[in-house]
Amino acid sequence: MKKNKNISAFIFKGVLLFLVFWGAHAWFTWGLDFLPFGAQTLLRISLAVAAFVYSINNRIILRVNSRLIFGIICYFLAINMPFKSIGEVLAQFILFVPILVLICDKKNADENLTFLAKGLSLVFIPGFVLYLMRLIGQLNIIGYPIQYGNIDINQTYTFMNYGFMLVRLWEAEDIRFTSVFLEPGYLGSLVSFMLYAGNYNFKKWYNIVLLVCLILSFSLAGYLVSFIGYILFLLSARKSVKKILGFGIIICFVFWGSQSYNNGNNMMNDLILSRLQYDEEKGLTGNDRSSETSDYIFSRVIASGNMFFGDTSIKNMTGAGYKVFIVNKGLIPALLFLIFYYSIASNREKYGYSKYFVLLIVLTFLQAAYPASYSWIVPFLLGINKREEYENSICN
Repeated sequence: MKKNKNISAFIFKGVLLFLVFWGAHAWFTWGLDFLPFGAQTLLRISLAVAAFVYSINNRIILRVNSRLIFGIICYFLAINMPFKSIGEVLAQFILFVPILVLICDKKNADENLTFLAKGLSLVFIPGFVLYLMRLIGQLNIIGYPIQYGNIDINQTYTFMNYGFMLVRLWEAEDIRFTSVFLEPGYLGSLVSFMLYAGNYNFKKWYNIVLLVCLILSFSLAGYLVSFIGYILFLLSARKSVKKILGFGIIICFVFWGSQSYNNGNNMMNDLILSRLQYDEEKGLTGNDRSSETSDYIFSRVIASGNMFFGDTSIKNMTGAGYKVFIVNKGLIPALLFLIFYYSIASNREKYGYSKYFVLLIVLTFLQAAYPASYSWIVPFLLGINKREEYENSICN
């Protein structure tokens, strides 16, 4: 019995790691997005069975109260808008089984989160080495070209694949670390959630790896969410004002150093700080998640009154963030996803910590609206369920 328990637990951890990679669009999962419906259903059933067996062997009771039931209903309504077919609804129900197990599994959250962080780090480290070799011009390994989706529709998603690192071919001088993911932003969002879920405990080697990869991604959104997340974590952990001020001083020093070093001609200043300057139209110069065409389409949808459930007649709207989400799906699904996250967070004892995690989800949604992504949901559920005490973090 114990052997079966250990095997099912290991398989379930692997399922979580796979879901996170799939949700953040790791290159080895791209083909799954274009599988026929039948093949995708078989894959979803396999993942659901693994989660269900894990719950049985580990005696996890799949029981939810009325508040959680309401949140789960909101999730199903949101993810199935606009409605496609009964088959798609059933498929989404099947793939919700691992999420339901995560919601109910509090006792193993620490262990599962640690496995996830270590698994990601073990993939990131070789990519980090390749990145440094490329940075100093010593990358003598031959990669192979790879593309995501239909190149006739989106020519930008073409890469040179080095296994643990993708290099974007449409940006020859691009030095942002992408790891195995489609964009540096996916890496930045995932890592920012993982660091918050892990209490920014940099006594753990894998959290240091995650932090280094976040820095090298030069993801403005990842930086901002992590910065805000760390402040919120200090507040939720009731840390002293001195610690918050000390962190602020460090950030100011980084700002000063980046603008002073080499007269500001450095990666940190060019890719991050210069994008934080005020802009009358965008708010920030780095607010480039939508084009003028996308802004016009968004304004048109708002004016037409289609903002509540989106406009299905609009195809292939470029950009990312809340504007694209509202155009494609609508404001109602966005609010339903918010209720899903909040209903779970409000049902946890660490209410302050959990509600701040919801705030990070909202902030990320503004610039990269993928609230149904497992790279969001899995770290969120593991973070608010874990039993690790705040005293084990770097904040001591």
